[in-house]
Amino acid sequence: MISLSGELDLANVGALQSEVLRVESSDCSSILFDLRNLEFLDSTGVHLLAEAHRRATGRGSKVSVAVADGPVRRVLQVSGMLDVLAKSETGKAAA
Repeated sequence: MISLSGELDLANVGALQSEVLRVESSDCSSILFDLRNLEFLDSTGVHLLAEAHRRATGRGSKVSVAVADGPVRRVLQVSGMLDVLAKSETGKAAA
């Protein structure tokens, strides 16, 4: 699980990208992004999630998100990513 808080934008997406690539190189079968404490998400964050999903699909695994109601959920809905990513409201990866 990768838990995020605060803001995910152009200023800090690089550090998260490095962590995602590190996790992907392990034996994990799925990645859960816990976005419930994230207050802001811009297009670079959406792109990071989309690319993680694309790579996961290519290797037969999945990317899930736990996201609360609010601005981050709205960004994911408007971008269409909420329809693509598996959802988890409990903080556990969706089955």
